[in-house]
Amino acid sequence: MSAAVVVLKTPHFAITSRDGSFQINHVPPGRYKLEVWSESVAEEELASQARELEIAAGDNTPILLSLHASSGSREHLNKYGEVYPPTKTEKY
Repeated sequence: MSAAVVVLKTPHFAITSRDGSFQINHVPPGRYKLEVWSESVAEEELASQARELEIAAGDNTPILLSLHASSGSREHLNKYGEVYPPTKTEKY
C-alpha cells in the first residue's frame, strides 16, 4: 500500500486532470512562488520548475510547465526509509 500526503501553507493549489493540465482560479493579485510536485519526477527537475510569479488583476496568462517522469519506479522503502532486508526462504 502506498500514499502521498502533501501539506501546503496556501489555499492556492491544483491537482492535474487526466491530460496533465491544471488551473488555479481566484488568485488575488500579488507575488507568488509556484512550485510543483510529482511522485514520479526527480527532485532536481521539480526544483528547476519553481518560479516567482507576479499576478496582476485580471491576468489570465497561461504558464506552461513540462515535467518528465523519472525512469523506472522508485524502490519501496520500509517505515524507516531503509531498504527491506532480503526475505529468508523456509527449508522443509
